[in-house]
Amino acid sequence: VFQKPFAGAMAAIAEGEGQAEPPRELSTVVPEGARPGETQLPINLGDGRQLLVTVPPEAEVADKLVVSKGGDDGNTWVCSLMKRPDAETVILVPAEATPGETKLDIDVGGGTTVRTIVPPGATPGDKLVIKGKPGDEADGKKSLTWEIKLLRHKLIKPPIDPDVIAVYNLPQLRAPPLDDVPAYERLAKACREAGCSVNPKLQRGSGPPLHVPGIIAAQVIEKGEEISRIPEQFHITPANVKALIPELWDVVENIADLPYARRPEFLQSLFIANLLRGAADRAAGQRTEMPKAADPQAWAVWEAYADGLLREDFAFHPYRVAGSEPEAIRDSFEPSPEGDFLVEMAQDVYAGFLTAKANVPAELSPNLEFSDFLRARLSILSRVFQTDHDATLVPLIDLINHASHGESNTTWEWDPKGRAMVITADRQIEVGEELLDSYGPRSNLLLYRTYGFTQLPSVEPSWCYIVRASKVASIYEALMPEEQQGMQIILNSQQVEESLCTAMNACAKHGCSPLALLRLICARCKAGYESDVKMKPCIDALRRAREIDATSSAWWLHVDEEGKALANDDIVRVKMCEYLCLLAHIEVVRLVSGTLPESQCLAGGAPVRRILLDAFAMLKEHGSFALTITPSPKKS
Repeated sequence: VFQKPFAGAMAAIAEGEGQAEPPRELSTVVPEGARPGETQLPINLGDGRQLLVTVPPEAEVADKLVVSKGGDDGNTWVCSLMKRPDAETVILVPAEATPGETKLDIDVGGGTTVRTIVPPGATPGDKLVIKGKPGDEADGKKSLTWEIKLLRHKLIKPPIDPDVIAVYNLPQLRAPPLDDVPAYERLAKACREAGCSVNPKLQRGSGPPLHVPGIIAAQVIEKGEEISRIPEQFHITPANVKALIPELWDVVENIADLPYARRPEFLQSLFIANLLRGAADRAAGQRTEMPKAADPQAWAVWEAYADGLLREDFAFHPYRVAGSEPEAIRDSFEPSPEGDFLVEMAQDVYAGFLTAKANVPAELSPNLEFSDFLRARLSILSRVFQTDHDATLVPLIDLINHASHGESNTTWEWDPKGRAMVITADRQIEVGEELLDSYGPRSNLLLYRTYGFTQLPSVEPSWCYIVRASKVASIYEALMPEEQQGMQIILNSQQVEESLCTAMNACAKHGCSPLALLRLICARCKAGYESDVKMKPCIDALRRAREIDATSSAWWLHVDEEGKALANDDIVRVKMCEYLCLLAHIEVVRLVSGTLPESQCLAGGAPVRRILLDAFAMLKEHGSFALTITPSPKKS
C-alpha cells in the first residue's frame, strides 16, 4: 500500500471553502494510458467539485486509488494504493445476445471500456470473465491487455440408482383381479348400502372420445342431476387413517428422515398398500380380516374400492416408463427438465418403499411389497381430490375420466356443510355417452407428469415451466441472496405462483432487478429449445402462425408433413408447453421495458401478463409485492 498526501488535492479543496463537507473516503481506478507520477485523475466529491490526485509512481493500470481524510490534523487527504495485479470483471451474457454477433461494451472501471463479441456457443446467463493484465510500456504509458473467458455452467446430472428398474419390473399378481364391470358393481353396491348416493343410471364401460374404461350413462341423465355423493367418512384421508390406525401414524410421525410435509401422504400410501394386499389375497381366494376399530360399512367400501384398484398397473405412467429406461427418458425430454424430474420421482417411490420397510413394523403393514406401495403412490398422485382441509381419495367418483374445460359434462364439488364430495351433471348426458370431468386448468406438462397423458394443444388451458436452480445457478449467484439460490420457481401462463413472487421480492430486497432476473432466467431456459433440432419443425410452425396473427400460439395448425406426427407426441406437447410459457414471460419483460406492444403478445399469456404488470409497478413504487388469491366463482 502506497500512502502519500498530495498538495494539489488540498489546494482543490481550499478553493471550495464554505461548501458542504465531502465524503471522507473516495476511490478511482488507474485507467489505461495513465502516466505514473504525472497523470492527475479527477475524483468527484459529489457536490460539484473535483479532487485531483496524481497517479503514484508505483501504480499500474487497474490499481485502485483510495483517498481519505487523514493526517495529524484529520483534514489532510491521503492517497492509498491498492494493488490489483490481475483486474477482473465478471458479467452475465445478456438475454438478447446473439452468440458470435452481438458486441458488448464492458465497463471494467477507471473509465475504461472493453469491447468484445459474445463468444459462439454462449447462452444467456453464462459468465464472461474479463481479466486485465499489465502489458508493455510505451512513451511512459502503461498499457493493459485483456483476456476474455466464457465460463459455461456445466449441468451435472445426478447418478441413476440401478434399483429404479424395480419401478418397471413389477411381478405378476398371484391371481387375476376382478373384471372392471363386476368390480364397479360391487363398489356401487357397497356405497349404496353405506348410505352414499350413486345414480342408478351409471355403468362401467368405455366410449368416445377416450375409449378407455370410465363411467357411461346407461340412461339419459338430466342437467343438474346428482351423479354421486360420497360422505367424508368413506374417503381415504390421512385423518381417517390416523383415527383407524393411530399406532401406524405414531410410527410415520417419528421417521426422522421423512420430511414432515410428506408424512400424511406416506401414511395414505401405506394404508392403500395394505388394502391392495388384501385385495390380492381375496383374488387368490384367501380370507381377509377387518381391523377391530373399523366401521363395517366404511371398510366394505374400501375393500370394494381396492378390488377395482388392483386392476391398475399404471404401465404407461411416466414414473414407470422412467424406471424402464431412465437415460432414454432423460434424453427424449432434452432440453426440458421433465426427464430428470420423472427419473427422480421413480427413484423417490422406490426410496419411499425402502423407508417403509426399514421403519414400519410388520404387524402394521404385513407382507408389504413394492408393487403394492407403487400402486398406492400412483393412485394418490392420479386420483386425489381436495376438500377444505385434506387431500383425499374418493371411491367411485374418481372413476370419471378427464376432459378439458368446456368439453366436460360433470362437475365435482366439496360440500362443506354436508361434509361430502358431490358430482353433478352440467348438461343432459345421452345414453352411451361417457361422463367426463375436468381435472382443472392443467397444462400438458402437469397432465403428463401426474396422469401420463396430454390433451390437444388447441384445448390446453395453460402453459407452465419449472425452473430448476441448477439450470440458472449463475443467474441466481448474481441476482439472488444466498439463502434463495437453491429455490425452484414455477412459471404459469395463467397466474403468478408463490415461488415466483418470493424470487422477485428476494431479488429486489437484494438490491438487484427482478425484471433482469426474469429476463435472464427465461432467455437461458428458452435457448435450449431453439437449438434443439427435434423441436425446430414445431418452433418454425409457431413462427408461421405468428406471422399471420402475432397473438396466436397455434403451432399445430402450421406444421409441415414431417411435423404432423410431432403434434400428437406427448413429449413434444410437453416441450412446446414449456417453450410457450417461457415466451409468454419474456413478452411480459419486453412489455414492461417498452420494446413490445400488447398487440404483439401471445393471447394465451394475457392472464399472467396482467398480474405481472401490476407486480412490476408495485416493485418499482414500493420495493415489493404480495399475491392475493381470489376464489373462482362457482358454476351456475
